[in-house]
Amino acid sequence: MTDLDGASEESVDGAELINSDTLNGEVLKSEATVKDSQSRGDHHTAKLSGYAEKSNVHFEVPVTLSMADALLKPKNWGLAEIAVNCVMLCQILTLFLVRSLPTWFYIFQFFFWRIGYNVTLGLILQRQSKTQFITEWIRQIPDDTQVLLKNLIKSSYGTSYKWSKLPSEFHAWILFRMLAMMILANDGLSYFILTVKLFQHPSQTHPLLFVFCILTSAALAWFSAWSKTSAHRCVGDYAWYWGDFFFKIDTNLVFDGVFEMFPHPMYTVGYAAYYGASIFARSSTLLVLSLLAHSMQILFLVYIEEPHIQKVYGSEKTEDKSEESSKRETIPKEMLGLRHFDVFRPSDFVLVVMLCFVFVHTIVYDMGLVYYSSQLLAWRVFHFVVLSTVLHAQSTRNWWMNRLFSKGYSRADAF
Repeated sequence: MTDLDGASEESVDGAELINSDTLNGEVLKSEATVKDSQSRGDHHTAKLSGYAEKSNVHFEVPVTLSMADALLKPKNWGLAEIAVNCVMLCQILTLFLVRSLPTWFYIFQFFFWRIGYNVTLGLILQRQSKTQFITEWIRQIPDDTQVLLKNLIKSSYGTSYKWSKLPSEFHAWILFRMLAMMILANDGLSYFILTVKLFQHPSQTHPLLFVFCILTSAALAWFSAWSKTSAHRCVGDYAWYWGDFFFKIDTNLVFDGVFEMFPHPMYTVGYAAYYGASIFARSSTLLVLSLLAHSMQILFLVYIEEPHIQKVYGSEKTEDKSEESSKRETIPKEMLGLRHFDVFRPSDFVLVVMLCFVFVHTIVYDMGLVYYSSQLLAWRVFHFVVLSTVLHAQSTRNWWMNRLFSKGYSRADAF
């Protein structure tokens, strides 16, 4: 194998790792990696202690760059970043062809990256969670392939990246992170280009309605950016790039800020910009595509992330609350889409009647754009403001439960 790091790299991969059984979990020091990463423009300087379960090794997690720092600052460009920027540049060139290329091309372009995100990354993460196949592949690769991977990683993280001083789990995460960066960056860019393509010129729009659309879309875009940046501040690159599918960290993540108001803010309110863009473009086609893409993201959360969260963290919560959970009332299963639907349950029956009424009313009567826009805005306000206020009052003062308990309702009724 070619010597890339000097004499320290001549040992077999993993030989210099510290075994937690023999040294009682002493953390490996890699100050050179941290300093080199900081000099390359990273702002997340907090050092994390990682634990690779299969390797049974504690190690200091090198500082990584955020996507913005990695892609927007040329001094941080390696082979992976150059590849991402080249693909993004090809997409940007299609902006100059919006009048000649058909709409289906831009829809295909967006869903190519959206499927790459929710399906490709989803299947990779699901298999990684079950079999650790990327980690096992890293352990078994021949020397010449290992040299190529070292060169790829070092081009992005600098020469201080010591392959032999980090476990295979971390190498696997870095490689997956490069693929994820390619898909996530192009997914967002392709949606922006699709918005430009579907934008409707406001020549036939009332000035007040046009101003309303601009202000609403700007507010939703700001809220989306705030929720995602706040979430990234809380979880860092480790959780942002699904690091717990590869290794664990000894530091407990603090979920404050936006996490106290919304569950999974990156996947829920973080997509408010989709609906802001639909309002700005005044395109029903873009709204439908946004709903479909957002639904795919929720499915990714339900079927990929949630099972892994339960696998990694669920057992600890179950042990801590085993006695308490045994005393809880049985909460009936609520309807999720058509799942758990029961026509004999009053709430489900009323919901179906309301939906049928709205559907028939829309077909029979044309109420105009202002009416339907007002409906959309009213329900969004109810969702984000009213429900958020109730949940905040319940979280801080147990207001909802106390109010219903005082009227003789049970905990299940209150839920």
